[in-house]
Amino acid sequence: MREHRGSQWDYRVDNESVTERAARHRRSIGLCAACPETARKACRDLHDELTNHYNDRVPGIWAGVVYVDRDPDKEPATKLLALYTRQELAA
Repeated sequence: MREHRGSQWDYRVDNESVTERAARHRRSIGLCAACPETARKACRDLHDELTNHYNDRVPGIWAGVVYVDRDPDKEPATKLLALYTRQELAA
């Protein structure tokens, strides 16, 4: 099976260290913070729509929030993880 290269917005990328993942997540959140609120709202709405459609969590970075992967074979499930609050991003 081919390795998943991933994208800036994926929760997990194959062969990426925890440190590399955290740095990529921070960059993604910073990019989200630069978007206008209308774009972040559209992103949040799309995430909610996909979550409802698939009746499951959709992992990745959506509107500046990191939604963790819930694949039990990869890592234990954790709650929603926001690396920065909206107030911290606005500052």
